[in-house]
Amino acid sequence: LFYSNRSEDEIAFKEELNRWQSKNSKIKVIYTITDYEPEDRSCAFGRIDKKLVMGKDKRFLQRVVFIFGPPGMVDMMRNLCIEVGVASSEIKTEKFLGY
Repeated sequence: LFYSNRSEDEIAFKEELNRWQSKNSKIKVIYTITDYEPEDRSCAFGRIDKKLVMGKDKRFLQRVVFIFGPPGMVDMMRNLCIEVGVASSEIKTEKFLGY
């Protein structure tokens, strides 16, 4: 799970996600913070980009990719996935309006 927020305070369900990944080695959460260098060193600074995705998940191209969030972010992430070689049929999206 690549999970981007503007600030660390905006990370919803962080405790639960951390608990899930500690109990299941198949779950990996990569948090990114975009507005400032995060205090929590387990969070990356910056937007989700090609370098981050390909550096954190060597099997990324073999996965079905689910993208959820604001329309602009969903469109950018979909384009990123296509750019790195994910088949369009393997990309599932949901755009959340109103925030």
